[in-house]
Amino acid sequence: MAALIVDHPDGLISKYRCGACWDVLEADFADNRKYKITCVNCGEFVPGLVSLAYVERRQSESYSQYIEAMAALKKAWPFLFPNSHSSIGQNMKALGF
Repeated sequence: MAALIVDHPDGLISKYRCGACWDVLEADFADNRKYKITCVNCGEFVPGLVSLAYVERRQSESYSQYIEAMAALKKAWPFLFPNSHSSIGQNMKALGF
């Protein structure tokens, strides 16, 4: 999809993000009081739009999944994390050396 051409870009760029990379949209002046909406990362190729609320929700879900995964990894393999209270010898033994 080519760059979007709109009359009033303020509401669009404040409430929506690029559908491909979720990056910020920007408005550049085009012709006849129109504005061209482009992505700061993808440029003129904007495959679609997603709402800012969707992006924020997905980012918070991803962060909570990250926290859960880190807790599970620490529980399963505590020797992989440098903050563990194991000695070097215990870590080497756990690794099989």
